Amino acid sequence: MSPILWHEPRAYLRAVYYDNERVRPLDSARLAAAVFAFMLGMRFVVGLRQVPDARLLGWPAMVWLAAGVALFVAYGLLAIISMVAPSIVIFSDKGVNNNRFLGVGWRIRFWAWDRIGMIGVGTEALADQLFRVVVLLDHDGGFLARLALADNVTPGDLDRFAAEHGVEVAGKERP
Repeated sequence: MSPILWHEPRAYLRAVYYDNERVRPLDSARLAAAVFAFMLGMRFVVGLRQVPDARLLGWPAMVWLAAGVALFVAYGLLAIISMVAPSIVIFSDKGVNNNRFLGVGWRIRFWAWDRIGMIGVGTEALADQLFRVVVLLDHDGGFLARLALADNVTPGDLDRFAAEHGVEVAGKERP
């Protein structure tokens, strides 16, 4: 059977980012604090070297620069990455694969068919929008992954893969 491949909708990835910001706001604040401390620490270390013709930024300017860079990295850059980063889902004869770019590299996740006990198909509400999703559960009902469905993927496509590999499909939505 030929694999089913789709890109998760970017609107879903943005909604996940904003939902994470709402649920765990301190994560970005911690990142901002770490970037701020790193930049000031690097300025301190460079200032320890006694180079006669070195032209270092003064401390007040460096504090403002570090604060601006820290806020941009923690909030702006991560928001931009959520808007443009690709996430590819592949249903194949070997299993389900999700390759997602996270800004510093790819996160590649794979679930073999023998690990998947059930596939749930339905909708998820995030950021005042409804998204079609597929949820992978293990044989004990434990959560493995939630993946957004593209418009060109039908539940029938997933049904065929699930039936071929002995996996139950729950919550079958029909267009």
